Amino acid sequence: MNSRTFNSKQKFALILQSGGRCESCNKKLEDCDVHFNHNQPYSLGGKSKVENGSAYCARCNLKLGNSFPGLNKIKLRKWQQQTLVILMEKMNDK
Repeated sequence: MNSRTFNSKQKFALILQSGGRCESCNKKLEDCDVHFNHNQPYSLGGKSKVENGSAYCARCNLKLGNSFPGLNKIKLRKWQQQTLVILMEKMNDK
């Protein structure tokens, strides 16, 4: 069963991966409330794996909502969104 949350080891790895800074605004994570985000949203099939995670300050993470970070400025057609979800699922299964 896939857990919705990252465990403590995964969270530590995500902080190291981000260099201790928010992936969006570059704020030091030690100075703020840290949120651990699924790059492919959990609600769209994203797994709670380090490869699918990022560390953000609370403010930046809450701005993302149910979107793919980095793609929120691109307007995808419905078939493109569906294809992207399928692709991310296949990548996460490896």
